[in-house]
Amino acid sequence: MPLLAAALLSAPARAEEAALDGSSVAARVEGSAGLGVGSGAPAAGFGLTAGIPLGRAVVEADLGIGADAALTPVVTGLVGVRLRLGSEPLRGGLALTGLAGGGWWSDAPHPLARVGIAYDVPLRKTTALRVALAWQGGGGGAGAVVAGLGLAWRGGAREARVAPVPVPVPVPVPVSALEPTPSTVPLAPSLTVDPPNALIWVPHPVCEWIPADRLDELLAPGAAPMVLQVRAPGFLPMEVTLDRDGPPQSVALRAAPASGSVVVVASPGDQLFIDAKAFPIAPDGTAVFGAAEGHVEVEVVGGGRRVVLDGVVAGGYALWLRAPEPTPLVVRFAPGSSALPAEAEAVIQAYAASVGGHQLRVVGYYATDEAGENRRLGSGRAEALAAALLAAGVSLENVKVLASSRTPADLSPEEQRSARVETLPSERR
Repeated sequence: MPLLAAALLSAPARAEEAALDGSSVAARVEGSAGLGVGSGAPAAGFGLTAGIPLGRAVVEADLGIGADAALTPVVTGLVGVRLRLGSEPLRGGLALTGLAGGGWWSDAPHPLARVGIAYDVPLRKTTALRVALAWQGGGGGAGAVVAGLGLAWRGGAREARVAPVPVPVPVPVPVSALEPTPSTVPLAPSLTVDPPNALIWVPHPVCEWIPADRLDELLAPGAAPMVLQVRAPGFLPMEVTLDRDGPPQSVALRAAPASGSVVVVASPGDQLFIDAKAFPIAPDGTAVFGAAEGHVEVEVVGGGRRVVLDGVVAGGYALWLRAPEPTPLVVRFAPGSSALPAEAEAVIQAYAASVGGHQLRVVGYYATDEAGENRRLGSGRAEALAAALLAAGVSLENVKVLASSRTPADLSPEEQRSARVETLPSERR
């Protein structure tokens, strides 16, 4: 007869407050050896068990479905008691089981009984692996040995620990204690805060954020005045000087103004200013920051330009501001001359003051109607413009002078006789 391991019975977990099993539900597969006629023990089967705790015992109801050695269907229903021998369930203890009921096989009902032992191997707090061995017999006296292995889950309430009731002991009462005493009024807290969910930073002796109602238990009377920080979500932070021996204080935080965010898209090398104060900007020329609801102005400086971007911030929304691209600086020269015109000095000074972190490229041009060494004339114009930039305060490392070049033929001769300052693209820096 084949021996099939796996019988799953209920296994309640250990309660922290008391050693009382909870109600349980289990499922199992099982097999038997020495199967006798009329024993009702299946060669292979599946079952469900439910248990309710009563002290150390658990009342169980069991339903089994399977087939005997002749492949005849077997259905069993048993009710009984499992008695735990160990004091800690699911911690490696033995249990005795006794079940009685009936079954149905060979197209007729039969009485059944099962007795045996089980051993629990703990897996988790509410789960155990159970090894079981039992004898099962039918109404005709035949019997079979049933062995199994399985899992069990425990649920249900725990037994609350009952505190011992103290026994009063007569104690002599002094006469003074019999005199009436004035009623005591609870002291008001040292600090009350609005809103109630605010937290207080106490630097000494705890160095942590605590609720206001814990101040009195942490700060002893007679302590020196202490500066505390009070914060709450959606409110402006506040500092309070608390004198533990002084009168109680009340603090009401002001609601923080609604805020949104601002996204600025500029060019690499630009500088960002808000209220005349420099603001960090990413290497790719972008900046993201929070701002209070209302009007906002952002100044972008770089590449020879100085522009002011303004907009209105709405609470919970993002405002996008895009700065225009830098434009080249063009200085025109007299025919056949590389001397910088006097009227260009102010323009160059203004351009140099707003270069920012950009690198510059200076190129000189010449016209087709100019006689003489045209290339030398274009280079001279570029060098003159570069020298003016350096004199205006632009760093030498940021200025690159290129060879002269002929301007496009579709421009007029006046436009061709010039020198240009351009910002280098970020990928060439």
